[in-house]
Amino acid sequence: MEFLINPNIAYLSIVGAVMCVMLTFVIPRSRIPVFGVIVCLALTWYEISQLKADPSALIVAVLSPIPFFIAVRTSRLHFPLLLLSLLMVTIGSYFIFTDQNDNPIVSLNWVIGVSFLSALFAWGAYNRQIQKQHEKGIYDPDSVVGLIGEARTEIDSSGLVLLEGELWRARSKTPIPAGSAVRVIRSGGGLLTVQKAEKLSEE
Repeated sequence: MEFLINPNIAYLSIVGAVMCVMLTFVIPRSRIPVFGVIVCLALTWYEISQLKADPSALIVAVLSPIPFFIAVRTSRLHFPLLLLSLLMVTIGSYFIFTDQNDNPIVSLNWVIGVSFLSALFAWGAYNRQIQKQHEKGIYDPDSVVGLIGEARTEIDSSGLVLLEGELWRARSKTPIPAGSAVRVIRSGGGLLTVQKAEKLSEE
């Protein structure tokens, strides 16, 4: 396992874990991203146990998926939030591993290459989910009306609903807590209008 004790591999494992966490939010029913998170976190734990790590930089990297989650559920500031998420994971991971003089020891060329691929990955995953919602709302807006889903976030003027294994943007006239069952009463332009339901199965 000695060959794995490498700051560049550690950087890749941290970024990979964050990308897989983002993907679990976009495709919640798939087990592949969950497996990726487990593998990357195990490798990251091993690397951190062997290399000098900066706790503050690690915290920045760990919190980097949060702006991505906000970007998925909000109707504004998509690009700035996605950019912030990528900057947090890139900069945080880069400064986690340092030498005796506290200088980063991850290869800068490695960081540039991985960051570029991460940006493509995050943008592609985000757009895939939004496009699916948009196409369903345009071409078959009534196909989801009446279905029962689960509020994945608190829903008021905006939020997220898990409906038949897919995340949809949703709104409600009255606030609905996360975890509640919701019924779709209207669909249009990829945005659902929902109301609180009593159970998660259709009546």
